[in-house]
Amino acid sequence: MSRTIVFILILCTKILVGQDQRAIDQAVINAHSDTSNYYVGDLVHYTIEHTINADEFKLDSIQGLLLISDQIDTLENSIQHQLSFLALDSGEVNLPAAQVRSGNTSYENEEIVIQVDILPEAEGVARAEDRELAEVPFSVKDWLKHYKVHIGIGALALFLLYMLIRFLRRKPLSAKEPIADSSKDWFGDTMKALARLKEEKIWEQDAKDYYVQIGDILRLYLSEQCGLPLTEQTTAESLSMLQNRWKEDWLQSYEFIMTRADFVKFAKGQMTVQDHLDCLSRAEQLVISFKPNSDFDE
Repeated sequence: MSRTIVFILILCTKILVGQDQRAIDQAVINAHSDTSNYYVGDLVHYTIEHTINADEFKLDSIQGLLLISDQIDTLENSIQHQLSFLALDSGEVNLPAAQVRSGNTSYENEEIVIQVDILPEAEGVARAEDRELAEVPFSVKDWLKHYKVHIGIGALALFLLYMLIRFLRRKPLSAKEPIADSSKDWFGDTMKALARLKEEKIWEQDAKDYYVQIGDILRLYLSEQCGLPLTEQTTAESLSMLQNRWKEDWLQSYEFIMTRADFVKFAKGQMTVQDHLDCLSRAEQLVISFKPNSDFDE
């Protein structure tokens, strides 16, 4: 039992010895304020200075004051903290104490209390009446000067919107709307191409290819003269589009020529030379019908 008591006493002694000791020593840390009387809204200047070998500077909680700035200056043998507070509340206010550590001992400065009062009204001075708001005349020049940035941004946005609308409304240049080449003789070149087919008698080598070439030559020519995307469409699509645009005999000739290739491919019988020449003649007549500067109704 006695051994247990001795052990407890030794343990408590170690705990007490190991605890930090706090002391007030102005040679280690001291603080002062420029005055002890303030009014609400004043700046309270608070200076704390401690030895240079002390560390772990801590400031207690602040009440009734608002910390505005904390400037630290290193002097020859000390470190100085210059703090500025804004007085927010009236009455006695305790400036926050500061703590530093030197070895195993913590030091803190003496408590400083200041008096904060509400600013009294000046005696014998009549309160001035509230003045009416001054009327400022409207000026277009001043208004433009003030809002020039906003006006510039708005004008730029409208210009970009206008350019975007123009770009979206612009008709795209594609094969569906071919551009006329004034230097090219479409009529003469097309007639020469058809004449070459007749001269070379391509039907004797490949009848289907013969009609395919006639169709390609005719599509290219009519697309250029009519401004229609015939080269990009199937025969059925073209006939549907041309239904209300062309005369009936033009439609019949166009359909006859364009379907000859399939007819030859799947026909059981053989076509004569006169049949080949007849198809070529129809193509030539259709080209003549759309000859530039000719009088016809589309």
